[in-house]
Amino acid sequence: MSTPFELVAYTLNHFQPDIPVYRENQKDGTLKFPSFFVQQLATQAHGKVSDEQIRRYNFDVVYLVDHTLQIGSETPLHQIDKMSELALSELEWLVNEDGKPVSGLKNLSTEIQNGDLHIFFSFVTRMGKEDEGTKMASMQQKGELNG
Repeated sequence: MSTPFELVAYTLNHFQPDIPVYRENQKDGTLKFPSFFVQQLATQAHGKVSDEQIRRYNFDVVYLVDHTLQIGSETPLHQIDKMSELALSELEWLVNEDGKPVSGLKNLSTEIQNGDLHIFFSFVTRMGKEDEGTKMASMQQKGELNG
């Protein structure tokens, strides 16, 4: 099973395959621009009947551009505006590594903070405990049918 971060990375790679996805600062300080930097925010878990949990994962994906570089006629702010519109229009589903939808994205919003685009969203999953083997395999019933 993929981790929540891996699912977000697959989704971003499917959405914009030429843009690298990072989760941690690079030790050598080299980040390629533009890039996505993924931060997992608070996660909520709510218990359900029969050992199930509903989990809500919240993410902040930061779209980083090189503020000193203009690409053609696109200023860094224009690049950010363009990505914001793309994200709001096209990010609907969390996908697995094969590009198949696994969960709808909820609460999708964008915000510019300190010159970088933040793309906020959440997704909900239902988690169950691992099956610990066959239960009631040797159940015997006594009784009769009336008919």
